[in-house]
Amino acid sequence: MKSNVIYFEDERLLRSYDKIGDSIIKYIGDLDLTWEIEIAKKIYFVGLDSTSKFKDNYKSFIHWLIFSYKFSTGLPLIDSIYKFGSPNSSEKIALENLTNTYESLYKVYSIENDMLLIKDVFTGQKIYIWNSPLAKSVKKYNGIFGRILFVDNKNLLIPGYLVMSNSLLKDMERFINAEFKTYSKFHDDFSVHNFIKRNSLLIHRYFLRNEI
Repeated sequence: MKSNVIYFEDERLLRSYDKIGDSIIKYIGDLDLTWEIEIAKKIYFVGLDSTSKFKDNYKSFIHWLIFSYKFSTGLPLIDSIYKFGSPNSSEKIALENLTNTYESLYKVYSIENDMLLIKDVFTGQKIYIWNSPLAKSVKKYNGIFGRILFVDNKNLLIPGYLVMSNSLLKDMERFINAEFKTYSKFHDDFSVHNFIKRNSLLIHRYFLRNEI
């Protein structure tokens, strides 16, 4: 189905979300969310060199748009499609699995062929990522900010993750921990991952401002 309201550089990225890509396009097209998406773009890139930043960070913007930005429904796009869209049974299962993912900050510990061993810097959990194109480009101790989906007995990185140098990884870890420490003084929810969920834009924009 061709959407007439998507003005992104590459609609294929939306369709790349396995089993739900067409549902995303259909939902956006049926409701005509063009204006809201343009607002989201301005919010994400405000105060930055939008030309270069949009080109280099388009995938991370789409990721944030799907999972974190709250539309007029009061929900992120993926939750709205799950609750109010018309996905078929297989899409419904995929949507449910994706809504249960969360963003976190990871350190690359080893690279073996097409497999990465990464560690959640907040929990210490080590996770093998399979069939990752990153295995050809990242270096040991690089950082990754993104979501992991467990499917078919394998962990996969969801498109739109952020990759950074080890020095920026350390800076982001300090930044998130400092912001979380302040946040936890005023909230009963002491989960760092729930803090990240509620403040995804804050972390994305920290990366955009400090990306080299």
